[in-house]
Amino acid sequence: MDPIKVRALLTALAAGRLAKAADRLGYTPSGMSRLIAGLEKDVGTALLLRDRSGLRPTASCQSLLPAFQDLLAADDRLTEKIQALQGLAAGSLTVGAAYSRYYPRLSKVMAQFSGQFPGIKVQFVEGTSSELATAVSDQRADFCIISEREGDFSWTLLQEDELIALVPEAHPLAAKDRLTVQDLCQAPFITIYPSQETDNSRLFASYGLTPPEGYSTADVLAGAHMVEAGLGLTLVNAMTIEQIQDLQVIKKPLWPAAKVPIGVALAKEAVRSPAADAFYRLFFAE
Repeated sequence: MDPIKVRALLTALAAGRLAKAADRLGYTPSGMSRLIAGLEKDVGTALLLRDRSGLRPTASCQSLLPAFQDLLAADDRLTEKIQALQGLAAGSLTVGAAYSRYYPRLSKVMAQFSGQFPGIKVQFVEGTSSELATAVSDQRADFCIISEREGDFSWTLLQEDELIALVPEAHPLAAKDRLTVQDLCQAPFITIYPSQETDNSRLFASYGLTPPEGYSTADVLAGAHMVEAGLGLTLVNAMTIEQIQDLQVIKKPLWPAAKVPIGVALAKEAVRSPAADAFYRLFFAE
């Protein structure tokens, strides 16, 4: 299967118009038509539907799209490997982290990497551990620091973290040495990253519990300030405690301890680029 023809098809679908796709790839519209017609001949079926709204995949094309995307990803990786062997390193790399505690180390490695491989564009992404795990599994990211998740990637442990409860100073639970997950269901709970799978939501789910609804936020520091104001309880990763050390909140470990393994999700070897391997080596050389 010719990746040039496949790229023409996918570009046409993304652009919605043949002329626009031709402009993106540097072809004439007739040249694009010939490439797509050649691909349709190769697979033995029509792949595009044309109407007033633009281009749409046929049912057959829709079923083939995942394979077409895998083919292009493999072609890109092969091109990058060849360029790397020729000393002409070029391409892109996507790295990310679910925990701000790792931003300084990751940023330093990004700077070192860019200095050594200026031809490779590095993009940083952020999100929850579950979001980034999916991104690495789907080959939309190469290297992400997350809490342990199942996925189609390799995994390297960095540290064992744990979840710590934050309690307002005047709250009755502030007198306890340790809190249970059941204790956290006795007062409004401040949800961090609502409607998403997080270390907190996974902990409650493992007990079959749902805490009383309270406020929500997508920022750990904002959640800690809400606790300080007496708006409810929340959970944070122990490694983020230093960010809130000046707030008037009570920090309580859980019983039993809620351990959270933190590590690197790296694109699996079969699809990993030389750039991802180089970044991994730099990160662990720190």
